[in-house]
Amino acid sequence: MEYTHYNSNEYGFTFEYPEKWLIAKNDGLQGIQLFPYGSTEEANYSDNLSLFVRPQSNNVTGKIETIGFIANELVKSNFTSFQNHVLLSLTNNITCGVPSREIHFCYQNNQTNGLMLCLQFVFVIKSKLFLISYNSRENTYSHNLSDLKFLIESIVVK
Repeated sequence: MEYTHYNSNEYGFTFEYPEKWLIAKNDGLQGIQLFPYGSTEEANYSDNLSLFVRPQSNNVTGKIETIGFIANELVKSNFTSFQNHVLLSLTNNITCGVPSREIHFCYQNNQTNGLMLCLQFVFVIKSKLFLISYNSRENTYSHNLSDLKFLIESIVVK
């Protein structure tokens, strides 16, 4: 597979992603969204990868306790945001070389009337909170996991 380089001076990171994926800036959510199928019509916005960056105060650290607190708040938010949300796992991890919390859950998608799987990574680098969120229909979830792993491993925070 061929990959393309993405550089964001605004959000302070670079990464590699499959060249066939559609990429779009999401100013409202302070981040980037990628669509694996190269067109929003084909994917119907169901399958997507989002990278959100939120600058934090200087006292926010990347300690696992801090990440754990932030992740727990995110889990609470997911419960209210997604219909029939079911938490599948919540584990400590290392993402981009720093401690992170991995959240895996599923929910019912009202638009497609199907089950959606979501994998999220939360971590802090250089006083910036990063949230990587991969959402996919149950039947296509595993198709993009290797590209997701490659993309995450290619992230460089400036």
